[in-house]
Amino acid sequence: MKKISRPRRGLALFIAEPLEDRRLLSTARFDLLVFSKTAGFRHDSIPAAIQAIGELGASNKFTVTATEDASVFSDAGLANYEAVVFLMTTGDVLNATQQSAFERFIGGGHGYVGIHSASDTEYDWPWYGGLVGAYFQSHPNIQQATIKVADRVHPATAGLPQRWVRTDEWYNFRTNPRGQVHVLATLDEASYSGGTMGFDHPIAWCQNYSGGRSFYTGIGHTAATYSEPLARQHILGGIEWAAGRLAGDAGATVDSNFRKTVLEPDVLDPMELDVARGGRVFFIERAGAVKAWSPASGATTLLTTIPVATTDEDGLLGIALDPGFETNNWIYLMYSAPGVNEQHVSRFTLTGNKLDPASEKILLRVPITRGGVNHSGGSLTIGPDGSLYISTGDNTNPFESNGFDPIDERPGREKYDAQRSAGNANDLRGKILRITPQPDGSYTIPAGNLFPAGTPAGQGRPEIYTMGNRNPFRISVDAATGWLYWGDVGPDAGADDPSRGPRGYDEFNQARGPGNYGWPYVIADNQPYNDYDFATGVSGPKFDPGALVNDSPNNTGPQQLPPAKPAMIWYPYGASAEFPELGGGGRTAMAGPVYHYDPAASSPYKLPAYYDDTLFIYEWSRNWIKEVKLDADGNVLKINPFASGVPLLRPMDMAIGADGAMYVLEWGGGFAGGSPDAQLIRIDYLGNPRVVDRHVFYNASSFDGGDDGANANDDNAIATDKEPLLSLRPATFANVTSYLKGINGVMIDVANLPDGAALQQGDLLVRTSPTGAPGSFVAGPRPRDITVRRGAGADGSDRITLTWDEAGAAGDSAALSHGWLEISLAANANTGLSRPDVFAFGNLIGETGNASPGASSLTVNALDLAEVKRSLNSTAPVTARTDFNRDGRVNALDLAAVKARLNQTLILPRPAASAAAPAAMVYVPPAPPPTAERRDERVAAELLA
Repeated sequence: MKKISRPRRGLALFIAEPLEDRRLLSTARFDLLVFSKTAGFRHDSIPAAIQAIGELGASNKFTVTATEDASVFSDAGLANYEAVVFLMTTGDVLNATQQSAFERFIGGGHGYVGIHSASDTEYDWPWYGGLVGAYFQSHPNIQQATIKVADRVHPATAGLPQRWVRTDEWYNFRTNPRGQVHVLATLDEASYSGGTMGFDHPIAWCQNYSGGRSFYTGIGHTAATYSEPLARQHILGGIEWAAGRLAGDAGATVDSNFRKTVLEPDVLDPMELDVARGGRVFFIERAGAVKAWSPASGATTLLTTIPVATTDEDGLLGIALDPGFETNNWIYLMYSAPGVNEQHVSRFTLTGNKLDPASEKILLRVPITRGGVNHSGGSLTIGPDGSLYISTGDNTNPFESNGFDPIDERPGREKYDAQRSAGNANDLRGKILRITPQPDGSYTIPAGNLFPAGTPAGQGRPEIYTMGNRNPFRISVDAATGWLYWGDVGPDAGADDPSRGPRGYDEFNQARGPGNYGWPYVIADNQPYNDYDFATGVSGPKFDPGALVNDSPNNTGPQQLPPAKPAMIWYPYGASAEFPELGGGGRTAMAGPVYHYDPAASSPYKLPAYYDDTLFIYEWSRNWIKEVKLDADGNVLKINPFASGVPLLRPMDMAIGADGAMYVLEWGGGFAGGSPDAQLIRIDYLGNPRVVDRHVFYNASSFDGGDDGANANDDNAIATDKEPLLSLRPATFANVTSYLKGINGVMIDVANLPDGAALQQGDLLVRTSPTGAPGSFVAGPRPRDITVRRGAGADGSDRITLTWDEAGAAGDSAALSHGWLEISLAANANTGLSRPDVFAFGNLIGETGNASPGASSLTVNALDLAEVKRSLNSTAPVTARTDFNRDGRVNALDLAAVKARLNQTLILPRPAASAAAPAAMVYVPPAPPPTAERRDERVAAELLA
């Protein structure tokens, strides 16, 4: 992923090398305007805030101009600044002309910072309402509260504690901006009084808006705020991001940044999926089909059909790829074996596009009951140590226990008693099992299961990792921590009954080690059921979660069970008092995966760094996905919606590939299966449009078939040996072409270009220079054609192609020869870029790259002539240095071209030096205290390290 900085006026020839995530984009100074005009309530903390921002500027190399004069809001007045802070402004502070100028300023790729009552400003200016994100509504008295910080990578919040406790005047807003902005942090309304927004109360956020950047924080009422180190750090990060100095994703929680892409619509009753490192998505259907979708072809292949029993909830249930799949082609399947009452966990070998049935190795057989039972489980996943985790349901009929615990011990009623399965330590049902597959098709028991080696026979199966599960339908293991997550689908009681027990709950669970999760004796946060006698209808005492006893006649294991562990998250049909974020409705809990951000992941649709270490949970019945932010101890910090604008059709399974993209199986709209709208989808993060790559190509050459138009043929004419010139890089021959027709073709690959974008000449600035020296660039030839090919660029990005007429042609679109061509792609609503992207290519016909390393110029000389002569009459690939007319051969035309240009020279520009400090600043603060952090130097040092 690449992000670009806006060029500082007169300081740099080209743009800084784009860097990942929270990295320094530019060391150049920038200018900040602090605007504190008020037309309503005036905060007495404004002077302290101006003082603090001035000190931050002095310590971090940006100038600060403080004013309450609105006349600066003109095109000329704002041209001096990279960003503007609305510092505790109130009321209507700008007139219509000034508003228009500010809109143009933001549209030009600049930044806005709103502090505290900036949200109590300009209520009748809708554009400003969108910029600030939400308007102020009310506030309680000043008091201490806890801020929950969700974004750990954005510059404004990266250094803050996850639970930030501080005192301020806490704003309630008229609307919740989530979904429209990227929420960085929220208020915990349980930590103070007077909040009116409920469980989701954003207090700091950012966004890309109207071609620029907007950051808002609700803190800052008190003067003491501006002497708090963490508050100063928070504000500084927001300023540096808004000004374009520091990179940061501003779209991770914006609903419109997600898109549902259907990969395979022809799916019937899908069950589970897994994603290979190469991007193939393997998935199964309940009736036995094993399929694979290929990203290369976009097609799905039927690998085999496994014979299965589909009684009750049985069928082909689970799939997992072996950790060594890329070399051994092993696939694990869990299926309901026909003709025998068993679930099988087997390994198969993939040969080409066929899964060989004869390769089956049955690792594990799980005896079950068939006919009139539910809860098969069947999910498979692999842990970081190579262990195979296997979920099994309690295999019990739930419909004759009034929605409470099925513990019917009457003779002949065994299938109505979950004590024989989930509560039985000597039974594999109602469990999550953990084994280590061996190459010969057997398995061993890894250390750390619930019943360790040496447990007497019959006192606990060694395969058991967790027990006391009802229907752990979807499981996932965090590849970094090894922690196990699962959703357990609970019973149906709609209300508590003092003689039976609690109402029904579904659970999301986390196991950091082995344990008993209590079913059928307790549920949720260890709420106990009564020991109910189905024969007499008499309720006994409630079960003790810490001392569970299974005295059912159907129990074949020990009576004394491990103590029950409570659920991590639990919720009923109605609204949850503990977890209101989950809403209400039907219940089918599914858990995992945990995402770990990889900067090197290839997909342009990968989830951003904001989601690093985030647990995803999802709901089959309620059609949502949520992000669960965990604190440093692994406990729930905050549950937030995820991609709420993406309509879901009963998400059945979900995985994140090595490419960082999210893949989902949808069961479809029908409850019982057979839905025609079942499908395999990918949820694409469109996020911040960003430039992925830039190319120069030889238009109208032999490599694109002599085609002068812009189309797919041009991809064959890309000069794969040439690189764009960016600042902080010295120019070399690799930045220079030697095409006789000049620089007549350039491509810009942009990930997530806005839908419907039709780029125009106004979205580009083209300049030329004979030397590349600062100040030497002048307006250059406008491209003859600007075209966009969706998905044609690197890693599936969108490819913008610019073409010119050949050098010397009449008109203002003649290609440049002998000089430097600089392209600037604007940051505006049409491109979606948050910063302009600027790069350059050079041209010197006849040069073959014989200059010494570090040379300051290139010259066509006798060495070039000799190289052409040595290559005469040879075929030439697109990278040939002596085929100047790009006809695929080195011939007399190339010899004539180099002879005609002997002794021509092209200067190789060097990065401009950092600008000197300005002679005077509008705001001159006192010397910073000795403890002031030289943040710019620290970040630069980290990059150099």
